[in-house]
Amino acid sequence: MKKYLLKITAVVLFFGVITGCQEDKIFYKGDLSLADFPTASGSLPVKEGVESTFKIKVEISSKSTAARVIEVSVAQASTALPAQYQIDAASLVIPAGSYSGEIIVKGNFDNLNVGQTVSLILSLDKIGDATVEPSKNLFTLSIYKFCSSDLAGTYAYSTTNISSPDAGGRSVPGPVTGNVVFEATAAAGVYTISDGSFGGFRALYFAAYGDTAATGLKLTDVCNKIAYSGTDNYGEAYTFTNLVVSGNKLTFNWASGFGEKGLTTLTRTDNTNWPSLKL
Repeated sequence: MKKYLLKITAVVLFFGVITGCQEDKIFYKGDLSLADFPTASGSLPVKEGVESTFKIKVEISSKSTAARVIEVSVAQASTALPAQYQIDAASLVIPAGSYSGEIIVKGNFDNLNVGQTVSLILSLDKIGDATVEPSKNLFTLSIYKFCSSDLAGTYAYSTTNISSPDAGGRSVPGPVTGNVVFEATAAAGVYTISDGSFGGFRALYFAAYGDTAATGLKLTDVCNKIAYSGTDNYGEAYTFTNLVVSGNKLTFNWASGFGEKGLTTLTRTDNTNWPSLKL
């Protein structure tokens, strides 16, 4: 059950060399030389603009005076597409005089989907005349797109067109102004939002209920794709729409599950530009 083979023949790489090689074997159950993956899994975070690679170690219980080809194939259970990674063919070798080699896998940032992890499962098929250890012949490499996020900070908001279906309908034209804080959490790319309504609750409800903020919501940033997550202090989820980035200003519509909504512009107080955020 293999998708395809990634084999380099000894005739092509080492013509005229292998015939004279000698092996120094570590004997196992007689004259068997064993080969395996010493570990079963690993992770490859793939970053934008940086070559992201992972080295998969392969071991053999004997050494040789000549280099030996590592023959592997991609298992049918793999979910990684060929366009999402590249195996360095030149690394499919146990160097002469060595008991191990390293298969180099490179990730392709552009062909990986945001928030998705794919698995490349390699099967160790053959290294010369060695016996492949059947319990250590598979290696699973988890490959995913990794992006840094730096949205923590205090931003000035201006919110207009604020409305709510509460009590037959409430509306405030605005602008309502103030500051909102995005605070980083232990999870990468996740921030708490000090007020998910960006002044909307204060404008709509302070006089009637004393509410001043929509708390409990979080902002997630995955490779510049942002969204609300979680719910507010009333158990309502929120959404962003119509996001526009213009220099140091970020403009969007927000809405709650209950029906509150508004149009907000966030301005970076240090006058630096927002990254190229999207929904």
